[in-house]
Amino acid sequence: MVAPKMERINWILWGLAILSVLVAFYLTSIGEKIISTILFVFGYAVFPTAAILVKWPSKTAEKR
Repeated sequence: MVAPKMERINWILWGLAILSVLVAFYLTSIGEKIISTILFVFGYAVFPTAAILVKWPSKTAEKR
């Protein structure tokens, strides 16, 4: 079972991932390249990886 605090952090990280990708698409459409590239990296790599790692210890603890 995942602790409620970790579950909340997980949802916040996934929300940040989605939001950063949407903002990056918008910035790309108006011509901003550098900031949108940074947001794409965070949205597709950093935030989802962090969200998975937040839940990882609870999954390994359940197997024991």
